[in-house]
Amino acid sequence: INAEYGEALSLAMADDETEDETSRRARQDRVVFEERKKRYLAESFKDVGLPIRKRLEREFRIFTYFLVVLLAYILVMFFSPDGLVLVEGAHFMLEDQTLPESVYGMDLKFKDVMNTDEIIRYLESTLIDAIYSELNPGYMLNQNVVLGGARIRQLRTAKVNDCSQDIGNILHSQLITVPCFPPWAEDTQDTANFGSSSQYSWTSAEANGAVAFGSEHSTQSSFTLSYYPGSGYVVLLGTTRADMFSKLRELNSTGFYDKFTQNVFIEFATYNPSINLHLSLQLMFERQSSGTFINQGHYRSFKLWPFALNSTKTMVILAFEVILVIMISGFVIMEGVDMFTTANMAQVLDDVPTKEHVPVDYWKRPFYYLIKLYYIWEFIHLANITTMVLLVYFRVQWAISSAVADYDLETARTTWQNHYPFGSQGQFMHSLSALNVWLSIIKLLKYLQLSRRLNILALTVARARPFLAGFSFMFVLVFFGFALMGFVVFGPRFHAYSSLFQAIRTVFGFMFGIFDFRALQAQNPFLAPVFFYGFLIIVVFVMINIFIAIVNNSFKDVSNSIRRDDMKDGQKSMVTVLFGNPKKYCRSCRTESKEPIELSVVEANPAKPPLPGLEAVPSTGSNTLAPTESSQLHQKTD
Repeated sequence: INAEYGEALSLAMADDETEDETSRRARQDRVVFEERKKRYLAESFKDVGLPIRKRLEREFRIFTYFLVVLLAYILVMFFSPDGLVLVEGAHFMLEDQTLPESVYGMDLKFKDVMNTDEIIRYLESTLIDAIYSELNPGYMLNQNVVLGGARIRQLRTAKVNDCSQDIGNILHSQLITVPCFPPWAEDTQDTANFGSSSQYSWTSAEANGAVAFGSEHSTQSSFTLSYYPGSGYVVLLGTTRADMFSKLRELNSTGFYDKFTQNVFIEFATYNPSINLHLSLQLMFERQSSGTFINQGHYRSFKLWPFALNSTKTMVILAFEVILVIMISGFVIMEGVDMFTTANMAQVLDDVPTKEHVPVDYWKRPFYYLIKLYYIWEFIHLANITTMVLLVYFRVQWAISSAVADYDLETARTTWQNHYPFGSQGQFMHSLSALNVWLSIIKLLKYLQLSRRLNILALTVARARPFLAGFSFMFVLVFFGFALMGFVVFGPRFHAYSSLFQAIRTVFGFMFGIFDFRALQAQNPFLAPVFFYGFLIIVVFVMINIFIAIVNNSFKDVSNSIRRDDMKDGQKSMVTVLFGNPKKYCRSCRTESKEPIELSVVEANPAKPPLPGLEAVPSTGSNTLAPTESSQLHQKTD
């Protein structure tokens, strides 16, 4: 210990003559601990090496220009709220209107419809009034043209006369045979003709227009998370108010709805010529195992022809997309070149000095390139490039698709066409764009390694990693226990706890003040307080504060380490990395003065004695530095 920490010990133990041996050793242990901690911090948070720094600086310059163009493109493309206004208007007309009392004796809305009788009354009142109003038939909200009317589609389960169910236990077994109605699935669906005269026939998803852009576009339920295909029994409802009302009455009288009806879809689309925007609308009535329906609406706006030659905005968007495609192509080429020109990718990412690299054969370099997937920042980098390439692919696919090329608006006004695939594909591309922007922003953290002050987030997490590993295991264990308790106790009563995933999401909202304790207490007065207050005390009050303490302690260690070494590291600022040294743009800053510097010496004030340990600086009689000393002083000052 004396050999390794002798200097620190000699300074700290200079006044230990009056201490006993126990106190002396305790203080010595504290000094050694602090010295080891300082060395650990200096080693853990040291700056990146020169090879990695040069690589990061080159990538950072290129990526910054790309990010500026990408953000400008996103702001211009998604700036308009037209799509939001369109969706909110359709939602108001279809889901917020109550059924008239003359039709049904209660104030029911779309979400309140629970059986086939209420579905029929909803279609004959709210839906007809929204699509074919008496004042302006064929227009929704007076501005949106209804394209080809609406259609109704049904998914059914096969007829099962009886089900044999063993309802006994180990001690007593009892077999009961009763009629049953299995939930919809691929193996239980019905494809046979049905109706009063078997007039309703099943058609495939491709025949129903649900196959486009190389795949089938199914519908996912947000309640059960089930996927439903585009096939089923389809009936067109006509293009006038009278035709639609007559067709709905005919469906009711010919047995279109019965106990084997599992899902009912109402599908139509509108077009707003003022803003060149289509809107795909789908209302889904999904039967649950209890026999009631849960309802939801899917509204998706899209531009079938995104680039209009007479619009300045769309031309700007097109220019941005061309620039982005060129940049993305450059990224792909750079990665391909990096795959074969980097002699040893493993040693480069491990920050080994260039002169110590051991080159590998060219045929092995692509395999060494895959080592990037092991490093988190390189993995995010590759994921970002992959997302960009996929986004370009789907944009090109949309432009050259036959579904878009063969679309005729005049024909769509009089003939029903399935617009759901367009809305589904448009939503998918918007989601991909959002993921691309998020990855691009997150990837900026990779380049913050060039500045330790800006990289303090990653350094703090790295410093807290040993403590966070054990804490995370403990937190997940306790959190999962409460979620499982909520699922078992309240799952049979509340939809928010109906599945383990829903219970985890609901319990997670407790930490942000999202809860309904009165409903829980009404369901189970004994366990509700234990569940709710136990979660607040253990998770919110204790474990969250432990997490904050761990992060705070790590942040303190990192900030102290950065503060000690900040000025002596000679690090470049992010502006210098992007644009180089600002002095190169200033002619006067580049010229160094060759004149000797006159230094004035301040004599000690004889009236005031100097402080202990300090003496007045004696005058040597010469206050002029030589040119060599002057240049050295300039360098130190810089």
